[in-house]
Amino acid sequence: MSTPKKHHYVPQFLLKRWANNEGLVPVFRRCEDGVIRPTTTAPKGTAFVEFLYSLDGVPDDQRQIIESKFFAEQVDSKGSVVLDKMLAGGVHALTPAERVGPSF
Repeated sequence: MSTPKKHHYVPQFLLKRWANNEGLVPVFRRCEDGVIRPTTTAPKGTAFVEFLYSLDGVPDDQRQIIESKFFAEQVDSKGSVVLDKMLAGGVHALTPAERVGPSF
């Protein structure tokens, strides 16, 4: 697996819910002329900052641990499952562990 470069501050599983039939989400971009123009992009192409959650002063193999372990494995993947369950059956569809969230 490659080192994550794009660290999304809005999870892709949420952005995908705004996608059109082609899988693209609406975005607004400031162009070189200063004008803000509407466009569309894939969810992976917006709402991120490169290396946003990188750690400085730690070994290279640990720099992306917040993004790759905490967000990807704990928050985003589990959050996506819980959101799907909530939208399908409400909060009553959640297990007690899902209601509390991941324990760290």
